[in-house]
Amino acid sequence: QDAPVSGRGVWGKWAQPDAKNFKVRDSGYMPRKQKRPSEPFLFPIQHVEFRKIEGGKPLNHICAHEDSWWTKNKPGPSAFALIFNIQVTSIGVSVVMYHI
Repeated sequence: QDAPVSGRGVWGKWAQPDAKNFKVRDSGYMPRKQKRPSEPFLFPIQHVEFRKIEGGKPLNHICAHEDSWWTKNKPGPSAFALIFNIQVTSIGVSVVMYHI
């Protein structure tokens, strides 16, 4: 049995940084010893949810919950998505990140 989703915000907010702020090595790094600004992210973040886990049970199949961002926004059938559901049951919190 999956835990019910309260939908209550737990703390703060989180946003994706500008990829250009990250310095990365390229093919000429070894001789030059200089890094260059990163290219844009391959899978930009669309949304991040902080969820309270009720009853101490894991929050599984988040996209199937009627109040999840995925269900409410219904990305098209051709959308490729990576969805991470990081569950910290010891403090009753789930962090869900949607990358499309």
